[in-house]
Formats: sequence, C-alpha cells, structure tokens
Amino acid sequence: MKSVENEPTVYLFAGRKTEAALCSEYIPLISATLNVFVPSEISSFSNLFRYLMEIGAQKSFNLIIDEFQEFFNINETIYSDMQNIWYQYRRRT
Repeated sequence: MKSVENEPTVYLFAGRKTEAALCSEYIPLISATLNVFVPSEISSFSNLFRYLMEIGAQKSFNLIIDEFQEFFNINETIYSDMQNIWYQYRRRT
C-alpha cells in the first residue's frame, strides 16, 4: 500500500465469504474510493470486475486484490472470467 499511497487505489480483501457478501462489501468501498456510482445489485465478482474495467476506461486507478487465491474457494470460475474480461478491456483500461 505504501507504493500507491498517493494514487487512487481500490484495495479489496478476498475473505472467505460468499461472492455476494464480498460484492456487498466491495461496492461502497469502490464507490467511495473512486467517487463513482456502483450499482448495489451487482452480486457476482465477474460483473463487478467488468464494471471496474469500464470505470478504468475513463479514469486511472490501481486495483489491489489481497488474498486473491481465496477466490478458488468462493467461485473457481472467477479466474477464467477475469481473464476473459481483461482480454476484452486491456487495450482501453
């Protein structure tokens, strides 16, 4: 966190909770950190990640996902979903 302390940075901790519970925690944090609207009905991390990529196309920020490996226990498809979303957005975000 020290290396990004003067830059807009979204820090997400992937705790052992349901995917919907994590999204509920992440949404207000993202909204406050980036000063943007994030729909509260987003309940899958893949959809939330896609939304973050859309925001990233308009403003620059860092995304840190701590304990990323925990997503395997939450929803093992998140890895391939994120990879697919990254490929779609990587040139403009």
